[in-house]
Amino acid sequence: MRKLTLILSLIFLNGLPLFSQFTEGYNQREALEMIAICNSFTFQDVMGTDKEILPKNYKKIYQSESMGMDNKWQLLEGPGYAVINIRGSTTDPLNWITNLYSAMIPANGSISLPDGTVVNYCLSDNPLANVHSGWTLAMVFLSGDIVSKIKELNEKGIYYFIITGHSQGAAIAQLMRSYVENVSPEVLDKKNEFKTYVFASPKPANTYFARNYSNYYKNSSFIINNPKDPVINLPLSKDDDSFFDLEEAHEQISDTNRNYFKTLAIKAVGRILTGNKDSLYIRKSGVNIQKQLNKYMGPIQMPAYVPDMDYTYPVNPIYIEPFMYFNFNNKKYYREFDMDSSKVLYQHKPYLYFLEYQREFFYDEYLKW
Repeated sequence: MRKLTLILSLIFLNGLPLFSQFTEGYNQREALEMIAICNSFTFQDVMGTDKEILPKNYKKIYQSESMGMDNKWQLLEGPGYAVINIRGSTTDPLNWITNLYSAMIPANGSISLPDGTVVNYCLSDNPLANVHSGWTLAMVFLSGDIVSKIKELNEKGIYYFIITGHSQGAAIAQLMRSYVENVSPEVLDKKNEFKTYVFASPKPANTYFARNYSNYYKNSSFIINNPKDPVINLPLSKDDDSFFDLEEAHEQISDTNRNYFKTLAIKAVGRILTGNKDSLYIRKSGVNIQKQLNKYMGPIQMPAYVPDMDYTYPVNPIYIEPFMYFNFNNKKYYREFDMDSSKVLYQHKPYLYFLEYQREFFYDEYLKW
């Protein structure tokens, strides 16, 4: 009997990561760990390693190559679940075109990629739901690889996944959540359960999409935004006012020799963000952008654009304080991450999201940074 008890104890202890799951609802510790993970790509680019920022109880097991429009993602194993982390915007102008490709398409349809692959996507039950073209296209580019890795972890007994991302990665993450939830059971086992934490999220879809998404996922999908972050107001809807600094946008995309994309991006920013926001222009710009994507990437077939600019959040955001009160004990990070508060995108930086979230909810830990 004693031997049986010992065997059962060992089975339980060794099997715990396979059968435990993430907590229900919003969890501050999970949110902090997710924004730390979202900093992985920035730390790799700036510091050469993400070792210092990744939470200790997570192991990175996969990082993709750049796909599509300079999109990338990584997979981590956590305490009984896995994390899908989708990278945000980069300095590549092709990646910025992803953000500016803001003509809306139906939330259900198919996209043909340059290699001939046709991806059928279903993101909403509501036939009036529409989504952002660029972020949906990026999601489709990543979807096959992500589904493949989810199935690999299913074979190991892992069926719980948190999907996270910052900025562009946040928008793509929410669309990816809808995609994996709605994909057929022949593609993904319905035993899989998902949760979403995203940060600095722009608005990826219209009100009809949001109602449907919120109805299903409002207790397991969370947006954490800084109210002073300019990116969270994008894309501008028909009633929004101009607020963005065109010079800042130029700075973000000027470090390149892809002159066409640089010019197109600057013109699109100027037209969309300084007052010309009618749906006819958005649809025409969508056609123009798609033509150029076809030129540089190969043929891409998108669904027909719809005359809709009713952009909103899929769920109501949780707002943290603006970034003003930091004690930069780590001068190296302050210098390397270029923490210049005079720049428009200062309030958007993922490392400052991490610090501010710590400062508000885990102050003792914040003091160590």
